Amino acid sequence: MPNGASQLDMFLPEVAQILIDAAMAVATPYESIASSHKSVPILEDLIRNALMKDDSTEVQNALLSRLVPQPFVLFNTKVNTNNFFALNIPQTVLFCKDDRSLPPVTYLKMAQSLGTYELIECPGGHETLFIDPKIIADALTKITTNPTFHAIA
Repeated sequence: MPNGASQLDMFLPEVAQILIDAAMAVATPYESIASSHKSVPILEDLIRNALMKDDSTEVQNALLSRLVPQPFVLFNTKVNTNNFFALNIPQTVLFCKDDRSLPPVTYLKMAQSLGTYELIECPGGHETLFIDPKIIADALTKITTNPTFHAIA
């Protein structure tokens, strides 16, 4: 993520507004489930129809039963990435190529801020770690066994 940006800055404006409205309980369909603690409630429609569109209802239900509201501060806090970018280590991006929570070009644009990096693509969407953790484990193993990963010691 670029220095000085927040997660909210990375979302499409209409998605960002849904999250803002839900967390702030601004006269929306989500008002009844928004928290007085400024948390983003579980937006079932968003999860079912965007994050997990191609997954079965059973799998969607399994994830939904485990989710909790997220503090809005996680979405709108600007991050300082200067120390991260000052590290002298190889950088790898793990890209679940079926994730449609953001347009794929947005993910790759975020990765460009890393400078030089290796791109590892794997199948799966936004919830791959929950749905099929072996895919993520295999990708991480590929990253850590890559000789360039150990180039700086």
